Amino acid sequence: MIHEEDKIVGVAQGEEGEMVDIISWRLDDAIQLIRGKKGTLVRLQIVRAKDGPNAPPVEIKIVREK
Repeated sequence: MIHEEDKIVGVAQGEEGEMVDIISWRLDDAIQLIRGKKGTLVRLQIVRAKDGPNAPPVEIKIVREK
């Protein structure tokens, strides 16, 4: 669902959580926001490299695992 050159630009917790813009965040801080308790949902906004930098972001949902 995520490819090597794609960029994560937003992160939200669960189905209803507010999307947080992480564009200028340090990598460690962004990773801490993405990580969480096993079995919980995280939503990511991604700008796909193949679509170009001006493409609108797409949202994917991931259930956290090991």
